Amino acid sequence: MKYKTHLTIFLIFFSVHSVFAQKLTIGIENGINFSNSRNYLSQSTPSQSGPVNGIFAKFDIGNWLLIQSGINHTNYYYKSLSNPDPFYPKSALILTSKNLKSGGNWFASKSWNNNFLRVPLLLKFKTPGKLSFEMGGGAYYAFLTNDEFTGKDKEIYYDEEEDDLMPSNDWGWILATSVTYTINDRFSVFANGQTTYGQKDFPKDSNKKNGSTELTFGIGYKPFSSKKVKQPTDTVRHKIQLIPHAGINIAKTKSSKDNENYQSSVAFASGLSIEFNLSDEVKLLSGVWYERKGHSLKYNGSSPFIYIKPEEGENTPKMEAETRLDYLTFPLLLELVSKTKLQININLGVYYSLLQNSIVRGVRTSKYIHTSEFRITDRYFNYNLERWLKTSDWGPMLGLKLQYPIFLRTAVFISVNQEWGALNLLKDTDKDGNENPFGKDIEIKNRSLAIQFGFQIPLK
Repeated sequence: MKYKTHLTIFLIFFSVHSVFAQKLTIGIENGINFSNSRNYLSQSTPSQSGPVNGIFAKFDIGNWLLIQSGINHTNYYYKSLSNPDPFYPKSALILTSKNLKSGGNWFASKSWNNNFLRVPLLLKFKTPGKLSFEMGGGAYYAFLTNDEFTGKDKEIYYDEEEDDLMPSNDWGWILATSVTYTINDRFSVFANGQTTYGQKDFPKDSNKKNGSTELTFGIGYKPFSSKKVKQPTDTVRHKIQLIPHAGINIAKTKSSKDNENYQSSVAFASGLSIEFNLSDEVKLLSGVWYERKGHSLKYNGSSPFIYIKPEEGENTPKMEAETRLDYLTFPLLLELVSKTKLQININLGVYYSLLQNSIVRGVRTSKYIHTSEFRITDRYFNYNLERWLKTSDWGPMLGLKLQYPIFLRTAVFISVNQEWGALNLLKDTDKDGNENPFGKDIEIKNRSLAIQFGFQIPLK
């Protein structure tokens, strides 16, 4: 009887060990985050950098999926810039002397940080091979660790009768993508990029939610690895290519009114794509791209974001403003491939984008003329726009790619992609139920032309 019991335990242990042999990866990661706090109309928080470090565990589900969790510590640093000089109609904001700083800069600033111990749970799609690509998302739960809010220093910041200013925890969503290189049967290294979207207000009832864009690097280790484990067949991997690329994005806004007043803006664009060979003539392309869209305005008026024609006889300042809308874009394209050495490929499909940051910044120049005085004043502004904008966009995409093969089955290319946003970016109302100050009859949509350079890496 004891023999059977021991044999059963041994078989269970052996089975578990066999299952985990190539499935489990543990490791460490370190990197940097760039904070993204969503704010009221009158404030903007320029992105500030902070540290990210922790441990993780991955468990493979077959050859194409994995589950990832762990625990990490991150600091969200913020610097809030408040500008009380309103540019929207019917604003109730009031200018006071305490908001003024020297040099004609109308900003008042305040710095703070939120420290969290964060536990994520992600489901990712992955490609097989020595060089693999991962993309997916999930949720996280986080514990606030600031001493001034939760620890020994709390009594310094709060009266006994005062309610807590900060929630003790947060939760939110994560979108992540990474590239992993397997060194041997036990060790691997990776680079990971992700964006987070907190769901609780910090401080309470402030409408400010924690968010970040993060870049981390790390080392993975398989504690139960076995050299006898067979790798997936090359047939599948040779049908997949990784495509890093970078370039410029020429963006413009299409407006339902006074469209000729919106000028183009040029910004950096980059991304990582993955390509599947469906046949010799057709490929399927997806991935994660970073794109900056928006527009600029130069006219005599009061609104730097939406062109509003001044009333006749109105004394308006000279406006120079640039709107920056940062998106994470997820394309889904069919690529039609030519059979020449210099390939001329056509891409067509759709894209879906998530808004990461939205600000407008610039300067107003006003003149004051009197019989004995002439004065020119520059007022600089930096406004957050997320109160008025939808959080996503989508539309059709059409592209042309010139690709030429080079050494080791790698190819270099230049591509041009045109995107047509299908959504009106403006919300109908804000969260308080008030109509937006631009009017319901105004629509703005994204238009952009991206010129990208990159190279194609086959998985093997």
